[in-house]
Amino acid sequence: MLIGLSSFFSDKVNNVPQKENKLSKLFYINQTILPFLSLIILLFLALTKKEAILSFFIGGAVLLCLIIIRQVITIFENDILVRKLKERTEELEIVQLQLMDLKDGAEEQSWLKTKIVEIATMYPGIDNVETLARQLITKITPMVRATYGAIYVKVDKGGFQKLAAYADNQQDVGAKSFRLGEGIAGQCALENRMISLNQIPEDYIKITSGLGSARPSYVTVIPAEFQEEVLAVIELASFESFSHLEEVLLQEVMSNLGINIQSILGHMQVEKLLQESQALTEELQSQSQELQSQQEELRSVNEQLEEQVELNNVKEFVEAQFTPVARKKNIQLHVQIASDLSEVIHTDKQRLQQILKNLLSNAFKFTEHGAVTLTIEKAEKGMFSKEKEDAFTHSNIEFVFSVKDTGIGIATENQDIIFDAFKQADGTISRKYGGTGLGLSISRELAHLLGGFIEVESTEGYGSTFTLYLPHYQNIVKEEDQNIARKEIAIFEAEAATTHLENSSTVPVVSAEYPFQAEDSWKQINGRKALLEGKKILVVDDDMRNVFALTTALESYQVEVMFAENGRDGITVLQGNPDIDLVIMDIMMPEMDGFETIRVIRQLPEFQSLPIIALTAKAMKNDRQQCIEAGASDYISKPVNLRQLFSIIQVWLYR
Repeated sequence: MLIGLSSFFSDKVNNVPQKENKLSKLFYINQTILPFLSLIILLFLALTKKEAILSFFIGGAVLLCLIIIRQVITIFENDILVRKLKERTEELEIVQLQLMDLKDGAEEQSWLKTKIVEIATMYPGIDNVETLARQLITKITPMVRATYGAIYVKVDKGGFQKLAAYADNQQDVGAKSFRLGEGIAGQCALENRMISLNQIPEDYIKITSGLGSARPSYVTVIPAEFQEEVLAVIELASFESFSHLEEVLLQEVMSNLGINIQSILGHMQVEKLLQESQALTEELQSQSQELQSQQEELRSVNEQLEEQVELNNVKEFVEAQFTPVARKKNIQLHVQIASDLSEVIHTDKQRLQQILKNLLSNAFKFTEHGAVTLTIEKAEKGMFSKEKEDAFTHSNIEFVFSVKDTGIGIATENQDIIFDAFKQADGTISRKYGGTGLGLSISRELAHLLGGFIEVESTEGYGSTFTLYLPHYQNIVKEEDQNIARKEIAIFEAEAATTHLENSSTVPVVSAEYPFQAEDSWKQINGRKALLEGKKILVVDDDMRNVFALTTALESYQVEVMFAENGRDGITVLQGNPDIDLVIMDIMMPEMDGFETIRVIRQLPEFQSLPIIALTAKAMKNDRQQCIEAGASDYISKPVNLRQLFSIIQVWLYR
């Protein structure tokens, strides 16, 4: 029977579903088999009738143990269920937190994108940096919970200026401008990175309201760059530090700000060039009309310019000018005119006299003993160099003016450069022999204008011969070749004119009126020549074309012109010639510019009241103020109107 019961109970236990774990089998035994087994044992003991009482107590004890075991298993099972429930609860809490984080992240990204779009929609329609700065600082400051803000924009190389502020109380606190590396803002611009501070200095600006004021606790400085160049810096102050999201917003806004500033600057530059181009077009059209009317005037005075010059008068002029010089240096002066020549030459008398004066001045300057001879003869084939032979064959060259001296001569290697500006007979640019260094250069240009040319023959140590070849008739101004008389004048449409000015390496002084033409028209002004005659004027300029134009115009009024190619030479010439009446000073020069030169001159007691007229190629509004502050008496901008220049000269010479 026992074997049968054992088999029955084994089947019951094994029939428990396989999916149930060991704990479930124990639970089944505890709930079903154990109580039933206890009853079988009691019945078995009773049936055997052996020691019934003892069996009863033993059976009761066994039953009690089984009940206790059942309770322990129940407690153990409940504890497992509690732990399982707790684990599931914790997992649900983690999932809930993750969902909340995702929700917060989505809200932050939505806020960030909304604010970026809000700032971006502000940019269209803004056409100047000041408006952009003002609107941006007004929007971005409260957006990041800041209580004060200022924006600095780059205005020149390395310099930043405050263009707008938020909640500015107009106190004289903080810098209105700074340069790279100056202060926290300057360091931010230099390093191109955000800088944050939480220890604010005592003298920092206070945030004010109607009820009081307080110093901020945090300051953040952020750069705005375009192609690695910092174009602006924003400084923000607040009572609380910025969140990570607000810092990301600031970085995004500043990244876009650099692009927009560059775009606006480019637009402003295009607008400026367009306005200048339009103004230039109008000015050039006006000048073109003036030139057309002046061309008619030139035709009417052309015959006067082609005046008859008597060769005997040329001889008298040379003797009157250089006989005293010859006597002073104990040098003989000879003037010889060939007998087979015409008595007159049709050319510009003044230009001819200027050339001969320059050639003879050089001859006497480089001759210590012997003689200087001027020979005037008829041009014949064979007298020219190979280079000039063809020119003689196809031209009407008829007169030859030769200036021969017994001076130091010119080395063969220097004869090709002797006509360059500032060159001496020894090939250097030193001032060993005095003078402007422009005589031969100007003479060559004048000879070309008269339709001729100059050649030189020399042997070092035995003297030199400078020969001027001129035609019998010379039309000073030809309608079909206006560029001879107006080498620096060109009328362009606006675009071409702008290109010409940008690509020009130098800026010509003289504008629409070429000095020769203007000079003749000025001569009609009563008394001007008498007022300027005999005055000594120093021209300080490194541009030979400017010096040539000014020297020619001034010397036509019998003004003695001296020259220096830079500020240092100008001071030297001035100290060596204290009787100079006036200085014309170019501002843009190498080595020592005009501003510095004027300041040095004004420090010399003897020249504190010397009239100095400043010339500058810049057309800036504060040019005049800068010139006056440096010590200039007056100012005139390039391109120079010679009428205006002569009027200014008269005012300062007879003030």
